[in-house]
Amino acid sequence: MNQQPLYQNLTAENDFREMQVLVVDDDPRMLESVKHLLENHRYSATIAGGGAQACQELLKTQFDLLLLDLNLDDISGYDVMNFMNDNSIKTPVIVISGNSSFASASKAIQMGALDYIKKPYDPEELLVTIKNTTTKKQLEEINTKMQRQLKKSEALHRYIVNNSPDIICVLDHEGRIIFINAKVEKFLEYKQHELIGKLYSEIVNAEDIERLHFFVKEKILHNPGDCKPDKIEVRLVPKGSCSQCRFVELTLFPVELNSLGFRPKKRVTSREKLFGIYAIAHDITERNEAKEYINFQACHDLLTKLPNRAFFENRGRLAIGRATQNKCIVAVMFLDLDRFKIINDSLGHAMGDRLLQSVTQRLGACLRKHDTLSRFGADEFMLLLPEISTRENAEIVASKIIDIMHEPFMLGGQEIFVDASIGISVFPGNGETIERLIQNAEIAMYNAKGRGKKRVQFFDNKMNISSSNRLVLERDLRRALKNNEFEICYQPQIAIDTGRIIGFEALIRWNHPEKGKIRPCEFIPVAEETKLIEDLGEWVLGNACCEVREWIKKGYDRIRLSVNISPMQIEDPRFVEKFLHILNICDFPGRNMEIELTESILMTDLERMAQILNQLHKQSITVAIDDFGIGYSSLSYIQKLPIHTLKIDQSFMQSIQSETDESCLVNAILAMGKGLKLNTVAEGVETMAQIKYLQNMGCDAVQGYYFGEPRSGEKCFNLLTETTFVTA
Repeated sequence: MNQQPLYQNLTAENDFREMQVLVVDDDPRMLESVKHLLENHRYSATIAGGGAQACQELLKTQFDLLLLDLNLDDISGYDVMNFMNDNSIKTPVIVISGNSSFASASKAIQMGALDYIKKPYDPEELLVTIKNTTTKKQLEEINTKMQRQLKKSEALHRYIVNNSPDIICVLDHEGRIIFINAKVEKFLEYKQHELIGKLYSEIVNAEDIERLHFFVKEKILHNPGDCKPDKIEVRLVPKGSCSQCRFVELTLFPVELNSLGFRPKKRVTSREKLFGIYAIAHDITERNEAKEYINFQACHDLLTKLPNRAFFENRGRLAIGRATQNKCIVAVMFLDLDRFKIINDSLGHAMGDRLLQSVTQRLGACLRKHDTLSRFGADEFMLLLPEISTRENAEIVASKIIDIMHEPFMLGGQEIFVDASIGISVFPGNGETIERLIQNAEIAMYNAKGRGKKRVQFFDNKMNISSSNRLVLERDLRRALKNNEFEICYQPQIAIDTGRIIGFEALIRWNHPEKGKIRPCEFIPVAEETKLIEDLGEWVLGNACCEVREWIKKGYDRIRLSVNISPMQIEDPRFVEKFLHILNICDFPGRNMEIELTESILMTDLERMAQILNQLHKQSITVAIDDFGIGYSSLSYIQKLPIHTLKIDQSFMQSIQSETDESCLVNAILAMGKGLKLNTVAEGVETMAQIKYLQNMGCDAVQGYYFGEPRSGEKCFNLLTETTFVTA
């Protein structure tokens, strides 16, 4: 039978009709740009300025493709995809969005989007993506139309099967392959005849065989009359097992073998029916790899490929739970590299990054299979040792790390020496939660550094500040508040597009009469433990408001004052009342005030935090999330709370070496901030390259040592009146 004319008849209308494309975006310029591009390439484009209009168009017209923005003024692109699912609208979707966060991309793919293109789009990339998608759509339409002809033409049936984009096979009642199409050679490198008569288990990954076998036997062969077509994901093994396994989505249909002309070896009565399996294996390897990559980025440090803090804490909680059941020990190590900053500053950040990667490889050699190594900061690593029998086991590992780190690193043709200081906390004894164990391990690490570096130190409850030293420091803190030994310095925040100062962050400094300047990291923990932080916080707020109020009265009425709020302060039931009272006493406008909170504070009690922040919001006070990106992975709280600003943690700035660097995490945070219509401020900016990079990425403001160290109020006012920084 001649097959070619029949195929040509089925494809004729697809070859010559214009493809119908619906473009959805709330930006008129974007709509016209895409429409013009499509029409110049023989596509028929319909435009919709919002999600609701898009839904109406989808009900009226059967489109070949939907180009969809996620952030729309009325209803979101996600809502449009939900509407399509609810109304069984199968139009392929390509997302074109300025929101490039991992969570957005992953969610869009999971909801059925075939591709995700970031704004501003590249015309060539968009056209190639559209062509691939519409070509696939055409093939699917052809495939569907061909299937309607199966009963009329055996030749057509074989043409469809052998030219299907998927592997199609038929299994007999024993699970042997009695037919398979030619696609098996493309995906699994087998010739068709090599698999005929073989059990399907011979090409299924060993870990999936039992699950698939149960699925086939129980759901298909044992109950063929009641079983509807169903799907299962498995891995198929290519010939020789040299290539990577292919992930496929199997669609299984019970099929009556008698009707296919199958004659079993055993004799059966004329009334006895034999059922086999008609299986379609759709290759989803690339889709799975994309999802795995997105998930990997969300849970790992991109430089070292190590788990991040959120991943580490989850592992720690599981380890503590098992240790409680099994009566064993969990050890947490906090490791900090000695001299890393000197190496980074003298040899450059690129060499510093290479050193961190080499350190990661060396540390990995000390681990057991179920240990977890994580990167916490610039040169800080955490190590989780679950299910150990004694503290000595942890000490042995730590000593081994000290020894291997002492060996020089060969980078760029030169020897680089870097040692490590390690603090260790153990469960039970040093904390009941992973957060407390991490904190205490860090305290032990700083204690080790204080004793000369290149040391291992277990946490002790008397550590950090011994009981006597702690009492002395507490006494000095109380005296300092009474004797006015504190001062406020300000770090300017610069608008990246104009170079003008738009605000200042208030920072506390302690000038001890005997010990000189004491760093905040040394006295703030004691202030929080003794609840002196409440008095200290009120002192900072009152003095900063009174000082900056004078600048506002002198004409700088748009200057914003940012103050940090500690967890202890916000836990006070009268926090809002006290805060507003100080602003009222100082005659400080709420619109000029911004409070900075960490993610951990926001996540403690969302309902209560919402009440507190909404009360402040009513007074025009804005809220910034400080050190954003190093805390919790769940970002739902951003939409539940009146957040105004995201402050990108300074640790991320170190990965930006030039204005063209691809710092994915910084990009993602900036894109998310833009998508949520939040201001973005980058902390720790030290170079013009970083400024230009952030400017290109759409960051709103920057602060850091590039603009000088934090200054006194007098110097800041002079800076305000005399200086416009160069940011371009």
